[in-house]
Amino acid sequence: MTSGANAALDTVKEGPEMIRRQTEGNPMAAGLIAFGAGMLLGSLMPGSSTEHQAAAALAPKLEPLKEDAMRVGQDLKDRASDAASEVASSVKQHASDATDHVKEQAADSGEQMRQQQAHQAT
Repeated sequence: MTSGANAALDTVKEGPEMIRRQTEGNPMAAGLIAFGAGMLLGSLMPGSSTEHQAAAALAPKLEPLKEDAMRVGQDLKDRASDAASEVASSVKQHASDATDHVKEQAADSGEQMRQQQAHQAT
């Protein structure tokens, strides 16, 4: 197998779980992705002359599906990007809040220690 075929095979092996998560509740996206995966795997195998003729006849009819698949892929990418940005922002905010809380506790502990030392000195 060529390195391109190996890479495609690896992607196909790793992809089902990712695809399942991204297409949950969207059967059209799932169908389009499955169709694209089938096309990819089919393109890796040599075709017969009958298959080449059939593919040539179907090519114009498949163009709208290809465009739909591209739109769905772009939409999935955009949604994933938006979700990643939201998660990153949330993590950053929680880290900042936790840092502020630790600083406040440290300051309060320091103040309590100073008061105890002052009280013990008197």
